Amino acid sequence: MEVYKALTDLAAELTSRGIPAALDPRDVDAPGAIVDLEEIGGGSTLCGAFNARATVYLVAPDNGRGLALATLLDMYSKVEDLTTGAQTIELALPETAPLPAFKLNPIDLI
Repeated sequence: MEVYKALTDLAAELTSRGIPAALDPRDVDAPGAIVDLEEIGGGSTLCGAFNARATVYLVAPDNGRGLALATLLDMYSKVEDLTTGAQTIELALPETAPLPAFKLNPIDLI
């Protein structure tokens, strides 16, 4: 549950920064963010807790490349202190065509 709480806390942090975020892609409208578990490893801390990292996808509506990029860059400026960079991708949300997105480099959770 510690990892799940860290993921939901990250989604809440993104939302507090003005980017609606959720763990379930069905709950995200563009523009918004999807928080997902990137990787988890056990036994590497002194207390036996897990180490975990999250991936965040910033998603913009497909209103043309220029507007989408402007939206993505605006969202990125609100979270760039959480990550070391991002890649441009296209992401298909449930029941949508692929949308312009940034995949943030993994963020340490625990």
